[in-house]
Amino acid sequence: FQAEDGIRDQPRSRGLGDVYKRQPITREIMQNALAAAADEMAVALYRTAYSTVVRDCLDYSTSLCDANGDMIAQGVTIPLHLGAVPYAMETLFETFSDDMEPGDIFVMNDPFGGGMHIPDIFVVKPIFWEEERIAFSVSTAHHLDLGGRLPGSSACDNTEIFHDGLRIPWLKLYHRGVADEALFALLRANVRVPHMTLGDLNAQLSACHIGERSILELTAKYGIETFKNGTAELIDYTERLVRGEIASCPDGNSTFVDYLDSDGVGGPRVKLEVTITVNGDSLVADFTGSDPQVPGAINNSLSFT
Repeated sequence: FQAEDGIRDQPRSRGLGDVYKRQPITREIMQNALAAAADEMAVALYRTAYSTVVRDCLDYSTSLCDANGDMIAQGVTIPLHLGAVPYAMETLFETFSDDMEPGDIFVMNDPFGGGMHIPDIFVVKPIFWEEERIAFSVSTAHHLDLGGRLPGSSACDNTEIFHDGLRIPWLKLYHRGVADEALFALLRANVRVPHMTLGDLNAQLSACHIGERSILELTAKYGIETFKNGTAELIDYTERLVRGEIASCPDGNSTFVDYLDSDGVGGPRVKLEVTITVNGDSLVADFTGSDPQVPGAINNSLSFT
């Protein structure tokens, strides 16, 4: 690879951020390196998980975010988890703001605090380079049990969040590398299969550590400025691709209606209506006309929506 100004084969440690800034080749290298890192996280989680729901059903996901919490890579696993990560990161920032230090690890499963349903636990590790936060590694997994009314926690005929089990708002599971043993004890006492639940949680932690290692290796190789510029350009590039795809559709709107078979507790069908409006390179999904919340446990949290 040769930069536009002819500089080549220079030591990476000298910080060639300006040389490589916004180079298409560098962006492609960065994109593939980040994707490979997210997939390596996913493989590590798979190989170290304990429960059948994670190890055999592959009900988990891994991703990497930049310093602002914007996703820059995702493992090839469950898209539904990944769609909730941006909203979860927003609520993490709302809760902890700048109270993030090297060695901290955050945990959350609260559907009303950025999560999805209670069995899905988010684990987030901020990544620092010389005391500067540059990224986050994120793992999400559906756990076999989080307590509650029935084994498995989530059931369609639950009628309140407390039936589902233990709600975890955003908390620090590790503070500067030191585990909060009280939180681990609380989890262990509130789940039916603590060996598997904590085993899967440790698998998520392993995945986050691998994500951190990959980001630090990438930064050491290319320099911090190249890393930051590359990830920013990657997000811009993604937006250009998506907007280009939307712009290829004709302007106008289309409406579709479908129904769930029941409200989860033996009640009537539930109407889902959406109108998609395309205007140039933007798209709006309007769910006006859908039924309101229902008594059963089939309502979507905001992050899942």
